Amino acid sequence: MLNNPEVYFSIIVPVFNEIKNIQKTVLHIDETFKKFGKEYEIIFVDDNSEDGTDKEVLKISEIKQHVKLEQHGKKEGLGAASNFGYIKTKGKIIMQLDGDLAHDPKDLILMYEFMKLNNLDMVIGSRYVKNGRQEGKTILRDLGSRCMNFIAGSLLNIKLKDFTHTFRVFKKEVFLSIKDNLIEKGHPSYFIELTYAALKKNFKISEFPVTYSDKDDGSGSKIPIIQESIRYILAIIRIYYGSFKKNN
Repeated sequence: MLNNPEVYFSIIVPVFNEIKNIQKTVLHIDETFKKFGKEYEIIFVDDNSEDGTDKEVLKISEIKQHVKLEQHGKKEGLGAASNFGYIKTKGKIIMQLDGDLAHDPKDLILMYEFMKLNNLDMVIGSRYVKNGRQEGKTILRDLGSRCMNFIAGSLLNIKLKDFTHTFRVFKKEVFLSIKDNLIEKGHPSYFIELTYAALKKNFKISEFPVTYSDKDDGSGSKIPIIQESIRYILAIIRIYYGSFKKNN
């Protein structure tokens, strides 16, 4: 790490009861980003974990100053936690990955280079474009995710295949220009709104093929499916009719 550096990459990792993955996540990120030569910070956004996740992050941060803990203080949803993390970033480029090692940090660098090469403002790591895939997800959950993307894309005219995915890289200026319009708190509703708002501001967004490995440890998903499905439906209705009124 450089002396008195200017942070370039801000890597957001929302966590809830992920104590067993914190050290491994930091190790994998460090192995990737130390080779890249740009200063970075890792921000763990904790949603009031009950297993000591926050203490584990603080312990590591005493040794590694680029590792930081932001305690969200309330469990409102993955979208709310992500948004809280984005606000705390210092870097020019915001990146996000899951805290259960379902994403490969090396893909973040590939996505960033793809973004630069194609003069884009945001790149979403996609499971559903050519050469993208996901492992370990049940057929029902896979179908549900694809349907959510298809329905939202059709209604909101978003020509992307996996814009509900959290795994993404984008310029901080994108977030700063739309943050006041982001009101959704859940997943996937927040990420649909984030993508939609960015497109409406004429930011250029594309997708990059990645592999998502579901790390379900048998304890079940931390995302309440029924609650988030209701949020998803309400968000689509609100965004669709809001857009319809503006256009008529």
